[in-house]
Amino acid sequence: MVKNVLCTLLTLASLLAASLPVTAQSRDAFLELSADKAEVYVQEQLILSVQLYFSGALVQGELSEPSHPNAIIERLGSQRESVQFRDGVRYQVIERRYAIFPQRPGTLTLPAIHFEGHVRDSSRRLQAVKDRQQLYDVPVKPIPDAYPANTPWLPARDVTLTSDGLPASEELEAGRNLTRQLTLEVNGLPAEALPAFPQTGSPAIRQYPDQPERHTQASPEGLQGILQQSFALVPVEAGPASVPALTVSWWNTQTDRLEQATLPARNYQITGSEASLEAPPATETAEVKTGGTRHPGEQDGDPNISGWFWSTILFASLWVATLVLWWRTRRPPGETRRKPAPQTHETDKQAYERLIQAIKDSSPRTSALLVHWA
Repeated sequence: MVKNVLCTLLTLASLLAASLPVTAQSRDAFLELSADKAEVYVQEQLILSVQLYFSGALVQGELSEPSHPNAIIERLGSQRESVQFRDGVRYQVIERRYAIFPQRPGTLTLPAIHFEGHVRDSSRRLQAVKDRQQLYDVPVKPIPDAYPANTPWLPARDVTLTSDGLPASEELEAGRNLTRQLTLEVNGLPAEALPAFPQTGSPAIRQYPDQPERHTQASPEGLQGILQQSFALVPVEAGPASVPALTVSWWNTQTDRLEQATLPARNYQITGSEASLEAPPATETAEVKTGGTRHPGEQDGDPNISGWFWSTILFASLWVATLVLWWRTRRPPGETRRKPAPQTHETDKQAYERLIQAIKDSSPRTSALLVHWA
């Protein structure tokens, strides 16, 4: 009788243990996945946390990375290590965090995260461990109707728009360049997702943009995109003028409403005459020409004078060449026979061509080439 009761109690205990959820005490390693939001907008940042718990000494292990064809996933820095207690058991924890940006509305279903490895327990035995966990399905909402049409979609936690370089005074000097730098900081998006600054020049103040610079900063809390761009502002007309206002619309994902970051318009009085504006800066007045430096008052050469000059040079050269030919024909016959005819003819031809080219170029080597050809 006692034996039957004991067997019954053991059976009930086994069934009860099998029906209870697996606790941390019964596992040498396991995974936990969590996210910072239950739902997101399209292209809104979702932070995924992947935590690996293990109680022994981790000898070897492989932890898969999250992936999805319709989402951009960025790992947030290096993994972090800590120690936590679960049900009285000491666990070492490795955590990896990811920023996920769904690109399509609907439902985001991430594949399961897998871990396989080996741990050495307290008795120095090597144990094979593995686990898999999958995050819950995340609803992805479309762009809300309240967001303005034809406006870049910016879902973010915070947006800051700043300007630097404009003078505090209300007067600008005509023709004096200014450099304005705009900075857009968006908490919750990478820099590549930030829209370019619009062109806000005016007829009285011309604007020349420089190349924009983009930087993305990663932290365990997510990504922060930074867009910086410099603009050269040149006042070109005397009188009243203004730098137009600049507005960046964005959707606050914490309050779920439309907000705007705005730089107000700046009004100025441009002083100086328009005549002074026509003269370019001193650093831009000099033009480099291949023909040399021209001094004030100089004019291009008269084509008639130039033609007469070259005709005189050519006539003198031909006259000298005639004298040289006559002198060579007066040499003794034996002296002429000492030079090989074919080679001398080719050399004379090349020397003559160089002489003519030197005459055309007004080269200082003309005299030397004339003697060499002779």
